[in-house]
Amino acid sequence: AGFLLQIPPLMYGMVAGFIILDERDDGVLQYLTVTPLSRTGYLVYRISMPAIAGTVASALFLLICDLVQYFTFRLLPLFFLAALGAPLVSLLLASFAHDKVEALTLAKAASFILIPGFVVFFTDSPLQFLCGITPSFWVIKATLAMYAHDPLYLVYVGTGVIVTVLYIWMLVRRFSSKVL
Repeated sequence: AGFLLQIPPLMYGMVAGFIILDERDDGVLQYLTVTPLSRTGYLVYRISMPAIAGTVASALFLLICDLVQYFTFRLLPLFFLAALGAPLVSLLLASFAHDKVEALTLAKAASFILIPGFVVFFTDSPLQFLCGITPSFWVIKATLAMYAHDPLYLVYVGTGVIVTVLYIWMLVRRFSSKVL
């Protein structure tokens, strides 16, 4: 469920990244300087909408696939953590791709960030936490902890939020210096 939970936000993030690239190529970001919506407001809008849509899609996805019988408040932090993948991917594409072909290549490569999370399924060794540098690890670790009623569930969610927000912050800085 932890793996599947990440797919909708990542897909929405990829779409948002392509939209940002398209609008950058069309010069929309230059026109924002004369509108009430600042470039920062534009970026917040462009990365928050896919996160919100990804959260809703993840919830529906889990219900439709019958991976959860009912929603509890314990799921909300997990949805929030998974939703952070949308701005991460959209900023990754917008910050590093110079054109749509590069963005497509980066989008394919970005799907590999899900792989380290699978380490959780194969080992209980403390060495698994070396994969904690990737956000997907914490989503899967937190999902397993939630299902096992592990008291460290919120610690895993919190750590995942910190790791992901750190990456988002670095990507915002790169995007701002490159485009804004």
